[in-house]
Parts: sequence; C-alpha cells; structure tokens
Amino acid sequence: MKKVAVLLLAAGLVFGAAHKGAQAADIKVSGEWDFNTEWNNIGFAKEKADDLFHARQRLRTQVDIIASESLKGTVFFEVGDTNWGNSSEGGALGTDGKVVEVRYSYVDWVVPQTDLRVRMGLQPFSLPNFVAGDPIMGSDDSDGAGITLSYQFNDMAGMSLFWMRAENDNTTIDRGVGNAMDFVGLSVPLTGEGWQLNPWGMYGNLGKNSLNEVGENGEFLIAGLLPYGQDGVSVVAKDSNNPAWWLGIGGELTTFDPLRLAFDFAYGKADWGKAANGQDLTRQGWLLSGIAEYKLDYVTPGLIAWYGSGDNSDTMDGSERLPTLSPGWGATTLGWDGAYGISDGAVLSNTPTGTWGVVARLADISFFENLTHTLAVGFYTGTNNTRMVTSGPVGGVESGNVYLTTKDHAWEVNFDSQYKIYENLTLAAEMGFVRLDLDKDVWGSKLSGVDKTAYKVGLNLNYAF
Repeated sequence: MKKVAVLLLAAGLVFGAAHKGAQAADIKVSGEWDFNTEWNNIGFAKEKADDLFHARQRLRTQVDIIASESLKGTVFFEVGDTNWGNSSEGGALGTDGKVVEVRYSYVDWVVPQTDLRVRMGLQPFSLPNFVAGDPIMGSDDSDGAGITLSYQFNDMAGMSLFWMRAENDNTTIDRGVGNAMDFVGLSVPLTGEGWQLNPWGMYGNLGKNSLNEVGENGEFLIAGLLPYGQDGVSVVAKDSNNPAWWLGIGGELTTFDPLRLAFDFAYGKADWGKAANGQDLTRQGWLLSGIAEYKLDYVTPGLIAWYGSGDNSDTMDGSERLPTLSPGWGATTLGWDGAYGISDGAVLSNTPTGTWGVVARLADISFFENLTHTLAVGFYTGTNNTRMVTSGPVGGVESGNVYLTTKDHAWEVNFDSQYKIYENLTLAAEMGFVRLDLDKDVWGSKLSGVDKTAYKVGLNLNYAF
C-alpha cells in the first residue's frame, strides 16, 4: 500500500503543478484494472519452474493535463504485474506493493502557425502494421525515450518521423565509447476510398557496447538483433557504431466491404561485425504476412498466412532471419503474442521470423448480446536449416523463443470468449493448446527433458475507466 500511496501522491503533485502553472488546464484520468487467474503449462520443459495455477493483477493509470488542443502532457503509471502471494511484488499477506513504474511521460504540442505535431519524452513506439501486430517493434515493452513528428499534408497523405534512444550509458565496459543505440524511423501513410498504404523505413546506429548490461528489454534486443546463441558480450564490432536498417510496406483493402484484405512486408539488416570466434554476426532477412477476412452478421471467418526467411546451412555466416527489436506479433493467443490483458501467451515466440504458417479462425462469433467467441486453428513450420541444430548453436527448446527447422512443425487450437458485463467491465476466457512436432533425427538427445505440449485455461476481468 505504501507504493500505491506514493503513486497517488505523485498524481496529486502532477495535478497541483498543473493547477498552479495553468489554471485553465483540464485533467483527464483514464486507465484499467486487469485481474487474471490461470491454469497453464507454458514451458516446454518436463521439470516445471513455475506453478500450474496463478493469480495476478495490474493497474494502469494515464493522466492527461490538457492546456489546449495544441498542448497537453501525459504521464502513464503502471502498478504490477502483481502475482498474488508474491512478497517481492507486494502480493503476499500485508501487501505493500513495490512494483510501480512510469511507462510514459511526454508532452504533445503543435508548432505555432503550422499543423506539425510534436511528441517529446517517454512514449510508445511501433512500426506500421495491418495483419497481426508489429513483428519488429510493437510489443507492450516497446516504450522508449525520443521525439516523434507528425504532419498531415492532406486527406490522402501524411508523415510520421521519430527518433528513439533505445540504449545509452548502460555498460561499465569502455564507458562513453560506442554504448548508445539509436533509431530513426519514417512512415508515409497514404489513404484513399477503401484502401490504405503505408511505406516506411528505419535506420539504427548500434554502438559496439550497447548490448552489454542492457536494461529491462535487453533480452529482446539480444535475441532479435544477433544470430541465435550470441549473448551480446562477445561482439567484436567493425566500428564503434554499426548500421542497421529496415524497409517495409503494409496496406489494407476494404473496397469490397465486408471483405477485408491486408498485408505487411519487411526486410532488414543489422551488421555487428564478428564474434570472438570469427563468426559473422550480420543478421538480415525478410517477412511477408497477409490476412483475408469476411464479416458476416454472426461471425467473421478469416485466414492469416506468412513466410519468413530462415537461417541457412552455414552456421558461421550470420543469420538470415529478419532482425527485430521488441516484437509484438499476435496471430493467436497462446502460441503468439495475442493474449488478452495480462494473460500468458507467446509460448512459441512474439515474432514469426524463421517460420511459415497458416491460422484459420472464426472471430466475433455472437449469438447472444454482449457475448463473443473466437475459434482459431494454426499450423506452423520452420524455415531454418537443420544444421543449425545438428551442428550449430541451437542447444535445446526454449519457451518463448522456440527454434523450428524445415523438418519441425507445431500446431495450435484456441477458443476464446469475451462477455461485456457492463459497458466498462469485460470478462474474458481463454483456452489454448500448442503441440510441438520436432524431428527426432535432427534434435536427438536435445529432446531429453522436453515437454512438447503447452496449454492454458484462464479468466481475465478488465475494468476500463
């Protein structure tokens, strides 16, 4: 409770500052409480590291201090995730929660006499996407420090330009030399009657020491920017600062409503140089995904399909998979990163790089008022060469970062429901099952101790205010 009191005090200081500095400022508070109880087996190890049953909660509160249509400030607090019974998170007897975070803290303003909008501070970042979320930088952890400029040229064309400082001064190794990681991105959304297109590009400056002792989101950066098995410490970079770049385009067609067609394409490269053992650390690849869905009165049938380039047979020449930062791709609610609220998901991965797959689903099934269901069935295969397992760095099956070769498969079934109890109160139920089919000749003894099945049955209660 002490931390909650601190949160309320901080909010009070924000309100007080706004009142003192600008009497006419409007204060808008919004947010949500999430409660989750779940019985699951989401690790692919026979020896379980966690309980099968857990209960937890999270509170998110956003405070907007609005001076005018041209100026406002936003701060976003998060309390949790708080696992019930966990003393370090404040969920044990006596509570005293210690998990209070500031997710966003930014100011939005319009350049005088123009339509150029500026956002400065801690803010969410993502790249344009139309199919199932952002496979490069779109997870719940894609918050960062930076500046975003937005401009609408006319009804059909706009522009968004951002600079994000992902890492800086987080290492004790050669402090001050090559320890920053910066990204600059540009998108040009184009809109017409019944269609959208959004070409985009992003360039990154990767400091040679920027992955050493990385912070909160470091595991995603290491897994996404380097070939499989590298830890970020053994990098022998070409220069103090090394290049990374991405190009992409996405769009959707709704001219034939209720039919919707959409696609996303991305190609990228991150060049770190070489590892201490001489291995090339360049990672470059591509991903293409698409969706087709047809909205009917009581159901929306749809099909999602994708193909991502995979690693070749040379274990020393880098990676041929698309580099990523903090992905949040959610084609399904268990295998991929599409779970509701704080429910568990992404047991395979939060990005489909190195795989191809198909998900057939029936969404928005509704026969009763305020009650909807979604049934989804997926089949996935790897696009990575088998030598990455037989002779390369892949040492086992890692939950959340499952590596599939061309001889490996996985399939998934989900049945999810949402019931709107009140306008702002939603009860969600999720049931999912994922099964791995890994080739014995490829994996051999590495399958020892592997549980090929993951499942979950969970309830989520969400109060949005």
